[in-house]
Amino acid sequence: MAKRLRFKFREASFDLLTDFLVNLNKRNKDYLHSVSQCSGNFKDKRIMEYVFLITKELGLDPLAGYHAIELLQRFMVKHLTDLLTTPTPQGAAADPPRSYEAAMFDKLKEKFPLIIFTCVQLASKMSSHHHMIDNSTAVRFLHSVGHNVSKQTVMESELMVLKGLEFRLETPNPLTYVEILLEVLGYGKSPNLTRFLPRSISSGSRNE
Repeated sequence: MAKRLRFKFREASFDLLTDFLVNLNKRNKDYLHSVSQCSGNFKDKRIMEYVFLITKELGLDPLAGYHAIELLQRFMVKHLTDLLTTPTPQGAAADPPRSYEAAMFDKLKEKFPLIIFTCVQLASKMSSHHHMIDNSTAVRFLHSVGHNVSKQTVMESELMVLKGLEFRLETPNPLTYVEILLEVLGYGKSPNLTRFLPRSISSGSRNE
């Protein structure tokens, strides 16, 4: 995977930062046009705390935590949409609709902790090439918190999330906006920044 381009403070030019803000603003607006009604549901306080506890335990940059939350949000919305719109399998057609749906969500509930960790693992690969979470580390960590999984299971979960995201892992997160805004403000000649501020979908304020 390509390494995420990071600049030190005041290293990027003012014009480059302004162009970057324009691009972020356009991407955010495009995303809002096709956003799901349940978008933001996976930015629950408990989930976010869980993600950042994992990043802390593994010694990851906080950026990985913010990125993981965005990946989790995108994947779960897509995954649930696919599950709920896929025709019921023939073998389950005889069961009451509610029982099949309940079984589907129970199975997803069992996988959810691993899905969260997988998003953190993928985010670690995007934020740093020096501190990526490999499968051996993943298995040891998951065992330490009570999840008995194999390397094969970890790999399958990673592939499932990658496919669900259509292998598109680059996505803006709130920290991206904050970092760029601080860079621009650091030049002391900021443009009209209000038009660049992310809407509720980027901050998760839809649920607040």
